[in-house]
Amino acid sequence: MAWLRSPVALATALVVAAPTLWLVKRYLRARLVFRATVLPDIPALGSPTSRRHGTAIICGGSIGGLLTARVCADHFDRVVVIEPEGWALSDEARHGRGYTGTREVHGDDGTYTTVTHKRSRIWQYTTFHGYQLILINMLRKLYPNFDVRAEEQAIEIKPAALNLWLNGHYLRMPTKNGVHPSETLPYRIHCSRAAIETTIRAVTADVAPEIEYIHGTVTGFKLSTDSSNVTAVALRKAGTEEMLDIPCDMVVDCTGNAQAGLKLLSRALPPAKAAKLADIRQEYDPQLRFSSLSIPCPPNFDQDLERIIVTNPNDPAESFPASRFHWWLFWGALADVDSVNILAGRDTTGEIIISAGHWGHRAPPVTLDDLREYALSARIRPVPSWFLDVLALLEPVKNQTTSSSMKLNSCSRIFYESVKVLPRNFIAHGDSVIRLNPRNGEGVTKCAMGATTLDGVLRRMPQGPHDSAFSKTFFKLLAGRTSHLWNSSRYLDYASETTVPVAGEKLSDGAYFRRLVPKIFRLAERDDDVATRFILANNFLIPNTDLVTISTLMKLWWQDWSS
Repeated sequence: MAWLRSPVALATALVVAAPTLWLVKRYLRARLVFRATVLPDIPALGSPTSRRHGTAIICGGSIGGLLTARVCADHFDRVVVIEPEGWALSDEARHGRGYTGTREVHGDDGTYTTVTHKRSRIWQYTTFHGYQLILINMLRKLYPNFDVRAEEQAIEIKPAALNLWLNGHYLRMPTKNGVHPSETLPYRIHCSRAAIETTIRAVTADVAPEIEYIHGTVTGFKLSTDSSNVTAVALRKAGTEEMLDIPCDMVVDCTGNAQAGLKLLSRALPPAKAAKLADIRQEYDPQLRFSSLSIPCPPNFDQDLERIIVTNPNDPAESFPASRFHWWLFWGALADVDSVNILAGRDTTGEIIISAGHWGHRAPPVTLDDLREYALSARIRPVPSWFLDVLALLEPVKNQTTSSSMKLNSCSRIFYESVKVLPRNFIAHGDSVIRLNPRNGEGVTKCAMGATTLDGVLRRMPQGPHDSAFSKTFFKLLAGRTSHLWNSSRYLDYASETTVPVAGEKLSDGAYFRRLVPKIFRLAERDDDVATRFILANNFLIPNTDLVTISTLMKLWWQDWSS
């Protein structure tokens, strides 16, 4: 150890060690980002490849199926989408939203007017959706003309100026140089489910016109003699008794909530292998009820908004007219503290869109009067007075409100990564694998992340779906990138005493996580670095583990000790 007593030797050792440590740190960081996010796979999205793998069959032609078909068009000679709803395959579905009028609803929620439409299989079709910041990055890579088509559908891609209140704490969006709101904010998609689905149908047809669409229902998988791969997909064409078997090199389950892939595999596999699939699906009931209200802009609305001032409660000097914000309020609460959740802003068509939801059996608001009463019932702290002022502006047009009211009684997760009997060329993602509580608006982004993960695996495995490890590699990577969504959503829902937990679990499960979350909200309200990490992690722009750093843990400890 004589070198420790020699300044020259010690300096030399440090010079040699420092770059090595830097390289190790950089490597470990890259591995973490790869395993926990889709960020490394985004740059190559949309780039055609020279390797072609035969025929890919996509079961389901909704958003997840369309994104997957677009990805497969870069890797397969033939791509076939099987969709059970005929209207979804029409020209109208690529250029219009299929609204057919309105009807009056009389239910336990009250009496209200709702919009009718032709997209019968999508229960949230007319409602405004939330989209994470990362989504626009993936869509622009897959579809170079996305922004043009989005503008045609009145989709706005604007800075994410949100008034974000979580459990009574106000969080600032990530900014540069403290300017808020401004062009320095990350960009975000603002639109309804109908608008984004219509746009994705249009751009998929533009960019990959070779994709084939069949109106029909998948009825079975045909397997090889050793059941190691799916050799064909059986289907029944709609409106006929005609049955078809389409040979395939890869099959993707994009059937959404139906999660048909698990059922089809269970029927196709030999009994001994099928038995191993019996316990890989978890399900619980969050007893969630929510509504969405659409209200036309009254006369002089923009001028009136200019006079309503939105203020940062922690910094009164940071005040702006309400007209500066696309979304006026995102009010989220934890179920063990409050049950009021509100998202309010302006649709791209000029309509005012307000969504509300909660756990339990209470009817959600379906009229403007209901909504005002609902907002005033917040227990954790009063909603901002300026939001009530915005609602007051809508009073002259409240009778023109259209609403929808929904219940969610099933969230589920299939642990495909945990079994070894899957055919090597079977893939599933989106709601076909994880169906979450929709209050965080992760559904469309989750589909895009699944398609992006598939694209990356196809690029890294030269044999593609013919590689014996293909399916296993995909599901392992997908689980690393999305399983935290299942855990966090489930544990937060367990805070409500009306939630029916997964079989074998208790509502007390996840208690430590539920104690940690409000502490992070409280810290983020006065710490911009923590707020930025929280927002970026929840938008899939950094690994979620970046939120719980040593620095953050020390701040949390100090917050607890000093309070």
